[in-house]
Formats: sequence, structure tokens, C-alpha cells
Amino acid sequence: MRREALHHGDPVTLLPRGWQCLPVSDPFAYFAGTWTIDRRIRDARSGAGARFAGTGRFMPVPGGLDYEESGSLRTGEAAVDARQAYRYRFDPGDRTGRVLFPDGRLFHPLSLETGLCRAIHPCGPDLYRGLIAIRSAETWCAVWWVTGPRKALRLATTFRRGAVLVRE
Repeated sequence: MRREALHHGDPVTLLPRGWQCLPVSDPFAYFAGTWTIDRRIRDARSGAGARFAGTGRFMPVPGGLDYEESGSLRTGEAAVDARQAYRYRFDPGDRTGRVLFPDGRLFHPLSLETGLCRAIHPCGPDLYRGLIAIRSAETWCAVWWVTGPRKALRLATTFRRGAVLVRE
């Protein structure tokens, strides 16, 4: 398998030339609802890959949205059910917010005024560096680079509103 180097600079430099992002003035309204998810995961050390296909739901709650995703994580011929959850919290009248873990710890701030958000999250000795990009009213992407002694991963996720989930 081909080994991929992880990017150590600003993730924005990896966007394709001419990439345009859609500014979001109301993140609550933008995210609310159901999205199909296609996530590609690559381990830079081993070259191993995995793919997650599933559904993500942003559900209104006081102060923001609760997010839950579920689907199938496939590595080679093996597949397992996978789930994940976050809390998206927005201050009234503010275009920025916070993404929290279910226990209330901060994952990262969220600002989509330009349609593009850089995020950093230290996790023990590893560092998560992310890029959230709003492509259109129906599509957004999140790419995370994880580097450190425990992990060397790239997770690239595309979210599509109203798309039909196709499993391979």
C-alpha cells in the first residue's frame, strides 16, 4: 500500500485551487436536519485505510443542536457498526459556536462566517488539526489530520443533505 505523509502546516493550503466556500450566517439553520456521511480514513504509518458510511442527524435542543451519527465502518472485508455524538452550541445572535463532546468538554470553536473554519484539539500527546468547509447549501466537508506518538491519521468526511446513502 502507498504510504501518505501527513500535512503539518495550515490545512487550508491543501484545498484545491479555486475552492470556494459558502459563508454561513446562521449555523443552527444550516446544520439542522439529516445528512448522509462518507468518511475516508487513512493511517499514514501503515497505509491502511477504512471507510465509514452512515447518517448524521442534527437535532434542535435549547442552546443549539445535538449531533448523532451512525453507520458502518469498513476496513477491508470487515465491517462494524459505529456511532459518534457531539453537541453544537450557539450563542443567541452570534454566528460562532462551540462543538462539545457529549460530556460537555470543548472539542473546538466553530466559526463559519467565511464558510471555512480551522480547528485544533489537543488529545493527550496527539494533536487534531481540522478544516470545516461549507461547499453549498447541500454539502459540507470536514478534514482532520491527527499527528502524535499514538496516531497518524487523515479523516476526510463529506456530508450531503438529502442524498441517498449508497453502501459499497
